[in-house]
Amino acid sequence: MTPLPSSHIRQAQISDYEDLTSFLARTWRIHQHLDWRAPETWVGSGQCYFYQRNEVLMAALAIPLVPGEPAWVRLFACEDEISPKQAWIALFPPLRENLLSAGHPPMCAVAVRPWSIEFFKGAGFRHHQDIVLFELAQPIPSDESIQELFITPMKIEDVKAVAALDQASFEPIWRNNEESVLQALLFSSYATTARLKGEIVGFQISTLSDTSAHLARLAVAPARQNSGIGAALVRDLAGHFFNQGKTLLTVNTQSDNHKSQALYERLGFERTGSTYPVFIMEEY
Repeated sequence: MTPLPSSHIRQAQISDYEDLTSFLARTWRIHQHLDWRAPETWVGSGQCYFYQRNEVLMAALAIPLVPGEPAWVRLFACEDEISPKQAWIALFPPLRENLLSAGHPPMCAVAVRPWSIEFFKGAGFRHHQDIVLFELAQPIPSDESIQELFITPMKIEDVKAVAALDQASFEPIWRNNEESVLQALLFSSYATTARLKGEIVGFQISTLSDTSAHLARLAVAPARQNSGIGAALVRDLAGHFFNQGKTLLTVNTQSDNHKSQALYERLGFERTGSTYPVFIMEEY
């Protein structure tokens, strides 16, 4: 395998936004993290690097450091004539220095496409868990068992409390900080909080496409779990979207999160049969 010339590697700049957009539109070999940020978001982060040939972008890698979150591989893409291994070997070293300087956080990736699954398997990452996909094609029967629970639209001023609840509800690699929660809220189609006696005890954030909706985030305060709050949030959002004429509601959860899987199945969701592997690398 011929190494890519280091002289053709450079740090991406904000001014590269359009070049990256064009590159991603013409190449099929793209790994993009499953969140609400577009891959072009990272060009000015200082933690995105390009490989160029004759001033044409041929490969890109972004592993930005977001405080309080692991080092997700947010973007990795390369043209056909460059192998993923070549691109990674060329682009990872400067990003590795950033990671080491930041305290050596675990590096994580959710692989969706066959080529990326094979790449992460062979690049030193270990399989951590799977993302399991569920879908719902019919409304959920109502249940008013928690009379004092109030579900209301999430507001900007709720972000701090929601982020604290998020941090307390998920394992470290899935936790979101305030900035990430704010981005999710701004990107969402429907986001709500559940309150008991004025305290936020749960929340959900959902997105929308032409005919379907996706529950992107659902959390209930650990001390309030198994009390019907999560079910109430899902019933509310399902009613919201099905009343709008949407025909499908989807959600993903971790393969080892048996509580959430049981909740979705109890509410009528069905497994699609699709899974996405989650990979982690601690030593790099």
